[in-house]
Order: sequence, then C-alpha cells, then structure tokens
Amino acid sequence: MKEGNDIQDYTREFTKNREAVDKYIDRLEYMSRFDSVDALDKVKGRIRKINRYKQIYNGWQKIAAVLIFPIMVLSLLQFIKSSEREVAWNETSAVYGMLSKITLPDSSTVELNSCSKLRYPSHFDSDKRVVELEGEGFFKVKSDKEHPFLVKCNGVSIQAVGTSFNILTRKNGEIVTSLKEGTVNIIKDTEKGSRNLATLAPGQTVVYDTHTSEIKEIITSDIDKYLAWRDGKLIFRRDKLPEIFEELERRYNVIFDVSRSTDLSGIFTGTFVNKDLKTILEYISMTTSLKFDVLPETMDESRIIKVE
Repeated sequence: MKEGNDIQDYTREFTKNREAVDKYIDRLEYMSRFDSVDALDKVKGRIRKINRYKQIYNGWQKIAAVLIFPIMVLSLLQFIKSSEREVAWNETSAVYGMLSKITLPDSSTVELNSCSKLRYPSHFDSDKRVVELEGEGFFKVKSDKEHPFLVKCNGVSIQAVGTSFNILTRKNGEIVTSLKEGTVNIIKDTEKGSRNLATLAPGQTVVYDTHTSEIKEIITSDIDKYLAWRDGKLIFRRDKLPEIFEELERRYNVIFDVSRSTDLSGIFTGTFVNKDLKTILEYISMTTSLKFDVLPETMDESRIIKVE
C-alpha cells in the first residue's frame, strides 16, 4: 500500500516538473522568434526621427528669428511715420503795428512783420524742415545740411540750409526774397516735381511772379530797404505807389480806398524812421499829385484813407 502511494507521489512530482519544463521550452521558442537586431534598428530609427524633428524645429526657430527682426523694424518705421503724420502745427501772427519773434523747434528764428502769419510744426520730421508764411518774415536758419529748411508760400518754396534771408509776399502775387547771408534756392512746386528757378547770392533780391510762374526781376543792390522794417524804418527807393500803400496798411492798420480815376503810376523815394502816418502821407503828397483824406477812426476796424 505504501509502495503505491510513493508511485503516485512520484507521478505527481514528475508531471509538475514536466509542466514547468514545457513552459520554459515555450518561452525559449518565443525568444528564438524575437529578432534583437531588428528591434535595435527600430529603436535607432525612432531616435533618428526624434533628432530630425529637433533639427527641423531648431531650423524653424532660426528662420523665425530672421523674419521677426525685419518685421519689428518695419513696424517701428510705420509707427514713426504714423507719429510724423500726426505732428501738431502751430500758428503765430503779428498784429498791426507790432513785430513778433518765434524760435522754431530746431532753434532757427523768425521775425514776423506786422499783419503776417507763420505756421510751423511742433517738431520737424526726419527729411526736411518746412514752415509756411503769409506776409513778411526774416529767417535766421540753423545750419543742418542733412535737413534743408523750406519756407512755403503761394506754391513756391524758398530752400535754405544755414542762411539768413527775408521773404515778402505781396497782394499782387509777387514774392520778394532778399538774401543777407548764405545761399537760398527759389523752387517752384509742380505736379511733375520741383523746378529750381533761381539761386541767390548774398545781397541779391529776387522778385517772383506767381501769376506767370517766372522770375520777374533780380536786384543786386538796395537790400537794406527790404530789411529796414526790423529796425522800425521805412525805406522807399523809386517804389510804386500800390506797393507803398500795402506796406503802410500793414504798418499802421489802415486801408487805402483809391478811386478808379486816381493815377497810381507814379513812384516815390523816401526814408522814414519812427514817423507817424500823417507825416509820411504829407511827404507823398508833396512829390505826387495825390490827395489823402483820413476818415475818423472806428472802434475795432481799420481806418479808411481815401486817395484822390
């Protein structure tokens, strides 16, 4: 009986060991089917893909860096141009009988004769310095060859760099430019561009006619008469009567009412220093056939002077 039990125990142990061996054999067979070289190649392939993606990403980073810089610069330039377009303009006027002096953003100065007006920006842009004039003004421009100074009046530009000069705009359409120091160019602005009409030398005066768009006269002497107003003087040297009346209107806040039959073809010569209007009219009457009748002054209005 005991011997039979031993046989059964042996049989169970053998069967158990046989099952374990079969499992190891199955595992070995599976491992034999596994290609370690191929697996290693697959792992290496995956690593290469990851590295290639990293290279592409780094390349795009460099490209983005190259593109972003010019975009930033372009945006900055557009911002600057936008700021330039939004520059505020100032306007200064000199009332009748008074002179006015203005210092511009670049430290240039302008003296305005009475009844004159100047428009100028709060700051000059990067290309040029531009102002606008009505009436008469004396300019002393700070030298800056990289940024020309332009005075615009009635479609004409007076261009300077470091210069002192006087500009007078008349009612008859004439623009009188007198150069004291430096050099200025008289430039006509057209749809096709700019045209240089004349270049002045110190001591010269150019009279430009806006109606004909041509230089009417070049005067090489008597520049002092065009600058005398700054010292309170009036200098007339064979000047036409309409031009004299216009100067007196500006200086004394009067209006000359000339009858149609009155002959204004005469000329007048005279120098006056701080003289009243009555005295000046008396001198003009003595050398011409004109008669003046000064009407009573009206509050807040210019006095009327009838001319016969």
